[in-house]
Amino acid sequence: RDVIELDVNWVAKHGVEFHYNVEIGRDITLEELRRRHDAVVVATGCMYPVAMNVPGEELDGVIYGVDFLKRANLGQPQWVGEHVVVIGGGYTAMDSSRTALRLGAKTSTIFYRRGPEEMVVDEEEQHETRFEGVVFEYFAAPVEVLDDGNGRVKGMVFQRVRLGAPDASGRRSPEPIPGSEFTIPCDMVIPCTSQAPDNNVLGEFGAPLNRHVGVTDTREVVEGGSLSAWRTAPLNGSTPRDRSGRRVNSLGFEF
Repeated sequence: RDVIELDVNWVAKHGVEFHYNVEIGRDITLEELRRRHDAVVVATGCMYPVAMNVPGEELDGVIYGVDFLKRANLGQPQWVGEHVVVIGGGYTAMDSSRTALRLGAKTSTIFYRRGPEEMVVDEEEQHETRFEGVVFEYFAAPVEVLDDGNGRVKGMVFQRVRLGAPDASGRRSPEPIPGSEFTIPCDMVIPCTSQAPDNNVLGEFGAPLNRHVGVTDTREVVEGGSLSAWRTAPLNGSTPRDRSGRRVNSLGFEF
């Protein structure tokens, strides 16, 4: 929290005003914001977990990373298992695995379906996660969460994968290796596989844009990359573009 406060103070020092405890749709509408300003940047983040779509993910002992971290950071009561399995290779997985250990778990293991070079987190983050005692298991895809017979987690089935051709994101796709399934005993599973934005704040624009929102001006809402993908390019001093390289609007982000 001290680091976050430093970041917020730095941004405020450079002229940005913060209005806290404001809910779009309750305290002010998107239309009002568009009338008052030349442009509106929607940067609400991705706080809805995306399901793993494997059998057993409804069992007690399965909690998605964004929910787990929210409860931990708000100081709400949060049960933690002795042996925790975290699924995913992003920053939510790193934070969840480390938080589980800090809350009392005996072991915390990250399972990722690609290799360390394909992880979106930087080497420093991976090093710090290992330093706290988290174990990494690569090239393993989730297959099923196992039931102990009483509706609780007793283990997780994974399957080994190999990397094939690149997918739409440019990263090589994991391909299952037949007959390579294996079981890991655990009593808690934290999926951190993906997250989606809450587009309810966009009102009438939320449904047609679905997961694709970007920068708005006073005339229209312009489709762009996903919420999570928009954070990098503008901060690097560029203007958002679509997949074909076309500028999505006339707004510049030059520093």
